[in-house]
Amino acid sequence: MPGAAPQAPSYPQAQPYAPHAPAYPQAQPYAPHAPAYPQAPPYAQAPGYPPPPGYPQAPGYPEQPPQAYPQAPSRGVPDCAPTPVQQSKIYAIQREAAAAGMQVVGVRTIAIGEAVTQQEAFAERMKAAIPFVRGALRTDSLQAFQIRVGNAMFLLTIPWSGGQILPHEFATVVAGTLPTSLIFNRSLLDGNFATSAGENDPLAEELGRVYDLTDGISWDHDEGRLTIKVGWGLQLLPLGDGRIVHVMKTAQHGIFSKDFALPWYAKKVTAFSTFLATRPASAEPPSPSRPGPANFLQMPMSALFLDALGVAF
Repeated sequence: MPGAAPQAPSYPQAQPYAPHAPAYPQAQPYAPHAPAYPQAPPYAQAPGYPPPPGYPQAPGYPEQPPQAYPQAPSRGVPDCAPTPVQQSKIYAIQREAAAAGMQVVGVRTIAIGEAVTQQEAFAERMKAAIPFVRGALRTDSLQAFQIRVGNAMFLLTIPWSGGQILPHEFATVVAGTLPTSLIFNRSLLDGNFATSAGENDPLAEELGRVYDLTDGISWDHDEGRLTIKVGWGLQLLPLGDGRIVHVMKTAQHGIFSKDFALPWYAKKVTAFSTFLATRPASAEPPSPSRPGPANFLQMPMSALFLDALGVAF
C-alpha cells in the first residue's frame, strides 16, 4: 500500500533450551576411617623419681625451696624465718641462677640486730633528702645463698635494712697462693689495690694492671634520691694452705631491670684464676713492712658464712 512502512522481518523462533546436563553421579560414601592407631603404653616411671606434680615445673628449679645449710657451731647466730619480701627475693635469685645455668642449693637468713622499723627507715630517708645531711641505713639481717655452678660453689650475701636491700657480696675459694691480703678500694675514678703496706706495694701495683679482675663493679646503689656508696670492691685473703678467699662487693647491676650479676662474678673468679696461673708457683716471702696473711683488711659480711665453703674462719 502506497505510503505504508515496510514490515520488519520476523526473527526466527529461538529453539527451546536443551535439557540440563544429567546430574553428576552421586559420590560414593566415604570409606570408613582407618582403624585408630594402637595407644602407646604410658612411659615407665624412672626409678627413684617422684611422680610429676600437678603444675608445670619450671626447668632447673627444685621442687621445694632450698634447704638451709648447717650453721657453723662457732658462729652462734641463730637462723630466722625470712620475711615475705625476703622470701620473694629467694625466688627471684633462684630464677636468675637457673637462667645462668646455676643452682641455689642452700639459703640462710639471720638477724644481726634489732629490726629496722618503718618509722626509722622513713626518718633516715628524709635526712638523705636534705642537702648536706646524710641518712644512715642500719643492717638488721643477712641472707646468704649457696650457689653451685658446675663443680664450683660460691656465696651470695645480701644485707637488709628492714625491707630494703643493700649492696651485696660474693665469696668463693680459689686454688693458689699470695704473700699477703689485698683490698681494692674505691677511688675517684674507679679503685686502687692496696695491701697492709699501702697502695705502693709492688704486689698491689701488679694486680692493679690486670683490668679484668675488677671491671664491672657497681659502686653506687640508688634508691630514688637515696644513694649508698660501696667503699671497696674486692678482697683477697690467702689462707696459707694453697687456697685464697675471693670476696667481691657490688651494688645490683642494670638500669631498668636490676639483677645480682651472678654470671659477672663467675667471670671475675675465672679472671683471677687466670691471673694466678701466670704468676710463679712459689709464694713470695712477706717483706718487713708487709706482714703475712692474717685477716681481711676490712671485715666482709661473708665472713659469717665461710664455713659453707669449708673455711674455718
